[in-house]
Amino acid sequence: MRSRYSLDLLHTIRPIHTIKPIRQTVIIAELANDPSIQQGIPPSMKYRAAIRQGARIIRNGGLVGFPTETVYGLGADATNASAVDKIYRVKGRPREDPLIVHLGSVDDLAGIADDESHIMDTALELAGIYWPGALTMILSRKEGAVASEVSAGRNTVAVRMPDHPVALALIRAAGVPIAAPSANRFGHISPTTGEHVISDLGNEIDMLIDTGHTRIGVESTVVDLTASTPTVLRPGGVTIEELRRTCPSLAYTPKQAGGSSSSPGNYLRHYSPHTPLVIVDDLDVDAGNRSSTHVTEVMSELVGSLSARGLSSTVIATFPEKADDLRNLASNLYSYLHTADAGKGDIILAGFVRDEGIGTAINDRLFRAAAGRVVRDASPTTVDFIVDLVSPYRIELDPTD
Repeated sequence: MRSRYSLDLLHTIRPIHTIKPIRQTVIIAELANDPSIQQGIPPSMKYRAAIRQGARIIRNGGLVGFPTETVYGLGADATNASAVDKIYRVKGRPREDPLIVHLGSVDDLAGIADDESHIMDTALELAGIYWPGALTMILSRKEGAVASEVSAGRNTVAVRMPDHPVALALIRAAGVPIAAPSANRFGHISPTTGEHVISDLGNEIDMLIDTGHTRIGVESTVVDLTASTPTVLRPGGVTIEELRRTCPSLAYTPKQAGGSSSSPGNYLRHYSPHTPLVIVDDLDVDAGNRSSTHVTEVMSELVGSLSARGLSSTVIATFPEKADDLRNLASNLYSYLHTADAGKGDIILAGFVRDEGIGTAINDRLFRAAAGRVVRDASPTTVDFIVDLVSPYRIELDPTD
């Protein structure tokens, strides 16, 4: 069912270009509507053949697109340097950007991490509460446990146990930890459906297991336990407020600039549509108490002024009022961006949400999707900024063609 915070499209949507299919696409569409899957019950016998096939591909050094509760992952054997290298090549991912290792059990932590007892005690406490789930922990990497390429040459490793029955079944059937970033080109919008994977990676991967739309819709929260104080490096599916109930000293400072980091997802431009995205924010109020009325008025003025300059706008309405609405928005955020990007608009406009709960992760993704471009008003200066921003992206067609 479409959320009432779905896209408010100001123009028609163009079809997505036809692309080459993935070599083996296993559609398990029934799972998307199967209540047992939503409750985390392991896949039934009729799906196990597909999972066994995917596990064989992983063991043989191939790449498999698979669902998690957050976004679709692009999986490879984390112990195989050649297979890990394929992830970087297919995604076009910088080699200094580490990958997350996905485990099939909390017990697997001991074979991957090599930390002092007090750090492992914290890791096991957090895993006991939030695993399986959308929490990634950065720990010291045990020598030889996984390919060093997974950690971009660092002595740390990012690990999590996904909360999705197909993902867990795949990891356990493969019998190896699976390194898996999001299944899309580096810097592009993350995939929350199998269609998103196909549209971005085409036949670059060996197999896709498609179970429909993911549940949480934004990536996992990344916590660095090797720091002197446990620190959130990327907000995500497990909220900072939740984590502080277990770890009161947990630190988090929003990183507006980005680059090389022990955590993925920290580049300034990330999760980005091809169409330029600009965030409209309210200058007059604190971040935690934004005025949707003011932002809506500014957006309306901008749409009119840009139209007068020959530019069409797509607006993503992001003003939920309740925590459940924020969860719903997070679940659909990337789908909204994909839909907007497939349209004919010259610019996408969106607003920040309340900076609390999963809203912190939503704001982080929007800020990076917009490459840090935030405007506060609809002044002529702002309109000129957006026009100049859009100009390089526009392709003027010769009417005689």
